[in-house]
Amino acid sequence: MFLITCLMALSLYSQNTANTVTISLNTNRYQQVLVDGKDYPVNTSTTATTAVNGIVTITDLQPGQHELQLVRVNQSTNTRRNNTRTFNLRSRYDLAIAVNNDGTIELKETRNRNLGNAGRYRTPMSDADFTVLLQNVQSQRRANAKTTAVTNAVGNVNYYFTVEQAVELLELVSSENKRFSLAKAVYPKITDPRNVSLMYDLFDIQSNKDAFVTYVDTYNTNRSGNSNYGNSRNQYKTPMTEANFNSLMQSVKKQWLPGAKMSALTDAFANENNYFTSYQAKELIQLASDEDNRLQLAKSAYARITDPANFSQLYDLFSSQARKNELANYVNSYSYNRY
Repeated sequence: MFLITCLMALSLYSQNTANTVTISLNTNRYQQVLVDGKDYPVNTSTTATTAVNGIVTITDLQPGQHELQLVRVNQSTNTRRNNTRTFNLRSRYDLAIAVNNDGTIELKETRNRNLGNAGRYRTPMSDADFTVLLQNVQSQRRANAKTTAVTNAVGNVNYYFTVEQAVELLELVSSENKRFSLAKAVYPKITDPRNVSLMYDLFDIQSNKDAFVTYVDTYNTNRSGNSNYGNSRNQYKTPMTEANFNSLMQSVKKQWLPGAKMSALTDAFANENNYFTSYQAKELIQLASDEDNRLQLAKSAYARITDPANFSQLYDLFSSQARKNELANYVNSYSYNRY
C-alpha cells in the first residue's frame, strides 16, 4: 500500500503541476536551446515569420526558476554562459518566451484554463487501488473505525474519486450527519462533477439533501472566480430594476394562454440585455404552471442570474425530486464548463 501511495503521489504531482513553455527564436541566429542544462530540439514553425521560425515546446518543467541557455550559430559551447537567461514558471500558467535577435527575451504568461477546475488534470483512483481502499474500510468492524478510515481517505491529498467511488465510500458511514460533512469534503476531489446528483441519494433527510445542493452550487460559483461565474461578459451586469421587472411581470401575466406565457418568458430569458436575481427569476418562472416548462425556463435563466449562490431557491418550483436533480445537474455542468 505504501508503494502504491507513493507511485500515485508522484503521478498526480506530475499531472497537476504540468505547464507548457514555448520558446520562439530565429534559427538563423540560434542553433541550440537548453533549459536547466537539458538540450531541447528546435522545430521549424511553418506558421511563423521568416524572422522567427524556430519553436521549442517544453511540457516537463515544474513551477519555479529555470535557466535558459541559447547557443548562437557557429558559437563555441565554451561561451554558452554569455547567452544565459533565467525565467520563472508559475503554477497554473503557461509561458511563451520570444527570443529577439539581440538576445533579449520577452515573456508572456497565459493562465492555464484547464486547471481552472482541478478535476480536468486529476484522475480518480484506479479500480484496483479503490478496491484495496474499500476493503480496508470494510474490514473495520466498529462504525467509528469505518468513519475514521473514510475520513482519512477523503483527506488524503493524493486521492481523487469519481462520484460513484465517493458514494461507495460514504455509504459505509452510518451517520447521515457525518456523511453530509464527508460529502462536502470530498466534492472538491471529484473528477466527474457532472454526475454529482448521484450523491444526493446519500441523504434521507431532505434538509441535508438541500444543504448539499446549495453547497455544490456555492462551491462552483466561488471556483469560477467571482459571483458571476468568472465570465467577463457577466462581471459588471446588474439585475433588472424593480420598475422594469414589475413591467415585465405584468406583461407576462396579461398572456392568457399557457403557450403565450411560455413564449413571453422564453423571450425574456433569451434577451441578452436582461439579467435577474434568483428571486426575480423564480417569480417569473412560477407563472408557468407546467413543471417541464419550468425546468426548461430555469435552465435558460441560469446564464442570466447575477447571484448564482442563491439559485438553489428555484428548486422549490418543482414537486418532483427528479426535476430538482436534473436542474442541479445542469447547473453543475454549466459551472464546470465555464471555468
